[in-house]
Amino acid sequence: MQANNHSDSLLTLNLILALLFLASNSVLCKLAFVNEGIDAFSFTAIRLFSGALVLFILVFLTTQSKIKQKGSLLLGFLLFVYAICFSYSYLLIDTGIGALILFGMVQITMIGYAMVKKMITPIKLVGALIAFLGLAVLLFPSKEFTVSLEGFFLMAIAGIAWGIYSILGKNIQNPLQTTSNNFFYSMFFIVLLSFFLNEKLHVSHSGFWFAFLSGGITSGIGYVLWYSVVQKIQTTTASIIQLSVPVVSTMGGILFLQEELTFQLILATIIILSGIAISSMKGFKR
Repeated sequence: MQANNHSDSLLTLNLILALLFLASNSVLCKLAFVNEGIDAFSFTAIRLFSGALVLFILVFLTTQSKIKQKGSLLLGFLLFVYAICFSYSYLLIDTGIGALILFGMVQITMIGYAMVKKMITPIKLVGALIAFLGLAVLLFPSKEFTVSLEGFFLMAIAGIAWGIYSILGKNIQNPLQTTSNNFFYSMFFIVLLSFFLNEKLHVSHSGFWFAFLSGGITSGIGYVLWYSVVQKIQTTTASIIQLSVPVVSTMGGILFLQEELTFQLILATIIILSGIAISSMKGFKR
């Protein structure tokens, strides 16, 4: 019993840290763009490179697992698609809104997969629909509140890529090594895209360090933690729990970026959290 309690406590701690790191990515990205501190491509390139570097060092220093996994070009591509669309989207939308769109699409992707595999229970489906209603409330146009369609579609693509990335991650036995390799593979697509790029690149001192922190710490280590968690909880639970990230991101946007907290955003957040509460019942495997 004590062993189970310890295991559950560690799982909960890893989950909380992973969600905080995921939320921090949105805030760090927006902070990097303040006063045009960095362009979206450079932010993505530094983010992925720093993630690859930090994780490579961690893999080199740790020998705790004999399980060797090489990652895959597909996972590297999905990581690249998520990261590049994420960056360009945040040039157009606020922190909390972007996070809600991102993880709303993650939920749709993972719930869709669960439905195809017949892995979803009625209570989780109800919770998912409630959470999706919250996303619809967020995107409902009003005179005081509008969302860039271009920013929405870019973040939606990022969410789909991250959702597939999370689904495929359930079969991974060595999260640290696999994530390290995935970051390495993602750099191939960054280099490939650079040949077709037609925009002026610029990197300030602050922009560089925000991108480095986003890649090396909140992305690299955060994704390892997320992989370790997603293996132990149901796909539906994982997808819906991630919808708590926008709440933290929104608070970060208000505190650090002076973004506006509207009634529509508050209402959407309450509805989404209600859906999470319903869907997460008995979500952890015992």
